[in-house]
Amino acid sequence: VKLAGGESSSVILKKLGSNKFVLKHSVRNNLKREQIALKIAKKSGVPVPAVLSYKDGYLQLEFVDGKNIKKANLSDLFFKNLGIVLKKLHSIKVSKVGDLTSPKKFSGKNWFDFLEARLNRGINYLTHKKKIAKGEGKIFLDCWIAQSRKLPKRSFRPTLVHNDVHLDNVLMTKNGKLYLIDFEDAFYGDPLYDLIPFSDFHPRLFPKLKKYYNDKTVLSNGWQEWFEIYEFIHWVSLGSFYVDIGKQKNYHRYLSKILNFC
Repeated sequence: VKLAGGESSSVILKKLGSNKFVLKHSVRNNLKREQIALKIAKKSGVPVPAVLSYKDGYLQLEFVDGKNIKKANLSDLFFKNLGIVLKKLHSIKVSKVGDLTSPKKFSGKNWFDFLEARLNRGINYLTHKKKIAKGEGKIFLDCWIAQSRKLPKRSFRPTLVHNDVHLDNVLMTKNGKLYLIDFEDAFYGDPLYDLIPFSDFHPRLFPKLKKYYNDKTVLSNGWQEWFEIYEFIHWVSLGSFYVDIGKQKNYHRYLSKILNFC
């Protein structure tokens, strides 16, 4: 039975006798990262599906009998519980930053280098696909670097970042328990980055999540300026993703945001 999956992955419900499990395959070949993230999160008590096996690009997961909650049914309790789940995730402290498969020791320079590399990768892809000119790509990168140099000092302890938190990646069981799913894009870094996707996909709901998340160490003085810098990387990354899967309308939405940033 095929379950509702993402744009770049197939998620299938399998049965073996009376047991159910989920088999996942991704065309982006990033399930190694997901299985690392899920194991770390599960060990730390974050409500996520358990990893049963990972082999030959296929990830076998525990079946969670839950559903995505409809916007019409969202309550304060939902946001309170989601805030608790995110704070639990962000309580996982690490001493590294970057991709889970090849992280580097945490330092301000290594964090900035990781962010710049992500941005560069997205810009280079859009240039390669002739969506933007090489000169435009350089302008975007130079603009982002110039804005980054004006940022207020920010102190944070790196943690596991889901990097794709929105309503489609939250399951609710019949007893109201929330599970985070889809850790394909996870990395080690600033927990503030984890609020970006929800703010982008659900701008009207974001204030309520922020209210209940309310982690003062994450939402410290100057967080808004850093949020804008992280947003730009998110826009470029998603823009290149939508080009890759042929969704031009979605891409142009993010191109408009990119142009307005600079």
